[in-house]
Amino acid sequence: MSTLNTVIARYVDDIAPDSVLLLGSTANARWVQLDLNCAPNVVSVREVDQSHLPSATGPFDLVLVAGVIEHLDRRVGGRLLGTLRDLHARTLIVQILSAIGTDETCWSLADMLAFGFDQLGSFEESEGTVDVYRFSLNDYKKTPDWLNPNHWAHPHLWKP
Repeated sequence: MSTLNTVIARYVDDIAPDSVLLLGSTANARWVQLDLNCAPNVVSVREVDQSHLPSATGPFDLVLVAGVIEHLDRRVGGRLLGTLRDLHARTLIVQILSAIGTDETCWSLADMLAFGFDQLGSFEESEGTVDVYRFSLNDYKKTPDWLNPNHWAHPHLWKP
């Protein structure tokens, strides 16, 4: 397995999804390469264009997007990412091929961070450099240390 497959397989094993949405033909091929039989409910949407965004019902435990975002303009791609993140996915893994795209379709690390994604890494594949990002509801917002009664006024007045 390549490093990219290893990283994705590790996250899939951690999640142990019951439902999976594969968005894009590359996502479907990646899933077949991983040869994971953990999810009984796998929905595959191979083609996504600018006029028709997927209307799959969710939320899915895992949504894997590959070979889609870099072919959409930024407005439509942003709407797709936001819809998947907010409505369809508990965990969202997006794979973006860096070599493809124009200024209107290229996605930077800052763009993905603005959507709340973490970068899992950049990997050299046969088709070029692939950047992989992840969004998970479980660890999107960690509770800050200061948000506890020890830092409030008169903590001795609060009962545990």
